[in-house]
Amino acid sequence: MTYFLKKKKWMAWVVLLTFLFTSFMPSNILAGNSVAEAADVVAVIGDTEYATLQAAVDAAQDGDTIVLQDTIREFVKIEGKQLTIDTNGQYWVKANTGYASLLTLENNADVTLTGTGILSGASVTKPSASINSGRRIITATDSNVTIDGPTLKNWTVLNPLNETTGTGKGGIVYINHGDFTLLSGAVQDSITSNVTNGGAVYVYDGNFTMEGGSISNTYLGTSTSYGGSVYIEGASNNNHAEVTISGGTITGMLESKTQGATYGGCVAAKFADVTISDGVIENGYAKTQGGNIYVI
Repeated sequence: MTYFLKKKKWMAWVVLLTFLFTSFMPSNILAGNSVAEAADVVAVIGDTEYATLQAAVDAAQDGDTIVLQDTIREFVKIEGKQLTIDTNGQYWVKANTGYASLLTLENNADVTLTGTGILSGASVTKPSASINSGRRIITATDSNVTIDGPTLKNWTVLNPLNETTGTGKGGIVYINHGDFTLLSGAVQDSITSNVTNGGAVYVYDGNFTMEGGSISNTYLGTSTSYGGSVYIEGASNNNHAEVTISGGTITGMLESKTQGATYGGCVAAKFADVTISDGVIENGYAKTQGGNIYVI
């Protein structure tokens, strides 16, 4: 009898301690997630956490803001959604495998990148390391892009751009049928050996608007090229693009390089109406015409 009472008392203590422990345990652990899994949060929408940025994008609704929480090593695709991605001072770099841009937009997506993060097609720890080929930061088809804060950059050593969409166009940003807007932030360090149009930014059948920020450190290592930093082309002579520059700075080729674009050391535009009311366009070099600007 004495043994039975002691055992019963011991079991009561076990039940009590178990209740107290589980009462204060985080719900995500109770749900079966380990402590390590709970820490692997790279993005949030409101109070909801996601282990990958793509998962957050897939769950997002129009108008949502996704806030990065950690370094992103993904190729991400957004289709038909209107979203804001707050880079929140984080790095977003290319994945170890795969052949895509960091961010691909399709089917009338409209995405704004904010915050002070860095999107890089090169290594974070070795941004100048020699690599066989690089990735574009943004490829957009039938979609719009706005940059307001972050830095988009590739590499500072000469390498080919390895892209299957818009081959040879847009070292950092490529937009086909869509608008590009730069409000603040930077697009820089595009040192490519095979880009012919738009060392940093290429826009076809869309509008280019720049109110602030900078586009700099570009290099086109090809025989015939247009727009050392930026190239904009309207759909036709009857369907012009609108180029509006009211602030910011566009600087030509990287100082250590000696080869600029063939036409338009900084900016080249075709089938476009160009309006420049403020800002700085400087240090362009063209082998044939348009040291800073060339309008066809």
